Amino acid sequence: MEYMAKADGRIVSSQFLLIEPEALLLPGAKLTDGVSNKTGVMANDPISMLPHLDWEVLYLRLDWRDPAIQVRLRNAEKYETIVPSVVSPNLICFG
Repeated sequence: MEYMAKADGRIVSSQFLLIEPEALLLPGAKLTDGVSNKTGVMANDPISMLPHLDWEVLYLRLDWRDPAIQVRLRNAEKYETIVPSVVSPNLICFG
């Protein structure tokens, strides 16, 4: 969504906030296995979804030239966290 908003000129720059992992434990929080507004994407409680996330491709040094690794990375980066309430400032990293 950010890419399209920039391409359309609706936004010029973006700011990403680092959120403490504890936000996943907020009541009603969900983790999706893809872009959350896409048809067929599964949203469930984070504890049951975390084992499905490809941690290896996100945190290990792999051969980024390998097309299969690139596909895995693109898929893993599409996971989204949905929090239906206000995120307390103490869960936002301002450092």
